[in-house]
Amino acid sequence: MKKQSRLNFWKGFFSAALVFGCISSAMAVSGTVSFSQVTLAMNGRAVFSKGESLKASNGQSIPSSISYIDETGGGTTYLPLAYVSRLLDTPVFWDGTTGTVSLGTFKGINGEGISVTEPGKESSSLPLTREGQVAGVFTEISPIKADGFPILEKTEYRSTADYSVKTPVQVGNGNCISVTMTNKGTNGLVLMLGREYTVGRELISTQVPAGQTVTRTLQIGKVSDGLIPWLSVRVSYYGAMPQNMDFTISAVQFST
Repeated sequence: MKKQSRLNFWKGFFSAALVFGCISSAMAVSGTVSFSQVTLAMNGRAVFSKGESLKASNGQSIPSSISYIDETGGGTTYLPLAYVSRLLDTPVFWDGTTGTVSLGTFKGINGEGISVTEPGKESSSLPLTREGQVAGVFTEISPIKADGFPILEKTEYRSTADYSVKTPVQVGNGNCISVTMTNKGTNGLVLMLGREYTVGRELISTQVPAGQTVTRTLQIGKVSDGLIPWLSVRVSYYGAMPQNMDFTISAVQFST
């Protein structure tokens, strides 16, 4: 896989009609271009105002919008892709070797992906922890059992349906999160931790054997992409026929 890096603020534009484009000299010849001509509102709240500039990741001021009027009077508005992606909670990647902009991501670890019902797979083939693996702003480290601010109160869960919860992380409450799960059932389960976006997800999968308690700890990195630092927690079966899951789970945030 070719290495990708976060798309810089100034790279790429996203039209109000969800159409990608770029301003070129050819456009300028056949039409007119103006800058920062719109106010952007999301859910009724103004994000930026007409005439306002924005700051790129390098601190440089850039137009908040670009308006293009063609020779027939038709107009198209372009917005900075990296900025809009943050508002829509979707990561953006730039591959400079191919000139490719990618929206969203779909990552599991070591090829598991997100599907946990592949025939012939058993949860015992997964490790208990994944130190060093990264999902979004989270990096898994060696387990730490600690008291802290509860971001997921202890929950008793009994169901055949997959368990899924998305809880907000307050960086001011500490730089680590520990998730503790006790599998009270008779089949191994898969515990997936990480980040789910509006488009895409990055989850780290491990096993929780029947009758055992497992603690996993994630370190919170610098939130530099502007995306909300939510923690996504999923529990499912891996290869086995769905049965009634029976477990308890909780999570705390703390400082090391």
